[in-house]
Amino acid sequence: MKRFKFSLTLSLVTLAASAHLSAQDTNTDNHTITISVPEVALVDIEPAASKNITLGFTAPTEAGNPIVANAANTTL
Repeated sequence: MKRFKFSLTLSLVTLAASAHLSAQDTNTDNHTITISVPEVALVDIEPAASKNITLGFTAPTEAGNPIVANAANTTL
């Protein structure tokens, strides 16, 4: 019983002490964010032979290298 009273007292003291603690600060800050969206042309492509458009890319051989587009096809 003595151990229970000690544990209860310690718990209540800890609860009372922690009621006044706060980890939040009151500092504020402002940030300016600029987003630039380039112009995009929407083109309606309707070739006579086929309506399929195939994009081909060559995979890089080493991590971090960009993908490379195949030769341009201007037959549309």
